[in-house]
Amino acid sequence: MRNFILVSIAFLAIAIAIWAFFFDKSSQNSIDTKTIVPLLAGSMKNFIPTSSVGPTLKLKVLDKRGEWVSLEKYHGKLLLVNFWATWCAPCIREMASLDKLQAKRGGSDFTVIAISQDLMEWRAVLPFLKKSQLRNIHTFVDRKIQLARYLKVTGLPTTILFSKKGKELGRLKGAVEWDSPQAIKLIDYYRKISN
Repeated sequence: MRNFILVSIAFLAIAIAIWAFFFDKSSQNSIDTKTIVPLLAGSMKNFIPTSSVGPTLKLKVLDKRGEWVSLEKYHGKLLLVNFWATWCAPCIREMASLDKLQAKRGGSDFTVIAISQDLMEWRAVLPFLKKSQLRNIHTFVDRKIQLARYLKVTGLPTTILFSKKGKELGRLKGAVEWDSPQAIKLIDYYRKISN
């Protein structure tokens, strides 16, 4: 009986030590809810901060030259990744605001990327980009919807914000004005805290 109690206490102590280690790590990635909640208003009310570290950007997408590009090349930048398609009316309305956001905030620490889910790939995307005069946003094609499946994107448009280390910070389903004051405040907040 005494051995059983000692073994139980040892297991309990190990479990508490493991919990404390992971709790400490997760609190380093946690979001200050007092700061973030006021930012989730207006056009950003449907932005859902991610409490877990989330997946990293390991898969590749196609660039305009038909070459595979790993999104890990953006490591070190806050990354706003928008999943869209030329046949998606809300996506089309949203693209101009994403382009304006890239023009306003894009730079050494932040980038906006649009990843098309069109099955016709660049044959559908290039004419749309030319007609819409979208010049600032970085656009790629997701062949066979691999990245969208990997990131569990369930509808279009969906926009995911990644930290400078490639960890998911949050996501928003549906179209919004990404160049609105509320969206810019949210992006600026994550630019300050993201690592």
